[in-house]
Order: sequence, then structure tokens, then C-alpha cells
Amino acid sequence: MKNKNIILLVVLVIVLIVVGLAFFWNSVQDFLQLGSQEEAAPAGDTTPEIEQALDQVDIKNLDAELQEIDTDLNSL
Repeated sequence: MKNKNIILLVVLVIVLIVVGLAFFWNSVQDFLQLGSQEEAAPAGDTTPEIEQALDQVDIKNLDAELQEIDTDLNSL
């Protein structure tokens, strides 16, 4: 009876180690795959376009600038 418990414990430990290694390997592969993919910047996300959009903001009249956002939020 004691030998069966020891064998069962050893098998359980081996299974847990294999599952843990499989999970670790999968995580490493996902991480490496994310690192190899280059994300293209969406249109409108380049530095000159962002600077141009910022130049168009009227800082002196923020209420007018935020009115469009308020309208969009109220339409949701």
C-alpha cells in the first residue's frame, strides 16, 4: 500500500512538471511570435499628422473644442 502511494505521488509530480513545461513553452512561443510581428501604424498616426492635428486645436476656446466630444458621448 505504501509503494502504491509513492508511485502515485511520483506520477502526479511528473504529470504536473510536464503540464507546467508545456504551459511555459507555449508562453515563450507566444512571446516570441509577438516580438517578430511588426505592427504598421494606422493612417493618421504619423508624427507630422499628429502635429498638424495639435496645431488645429484652439487652446483659448476649449469649450468649443470639447463640444464635439460631448456630442459624441451623448449619442452613445
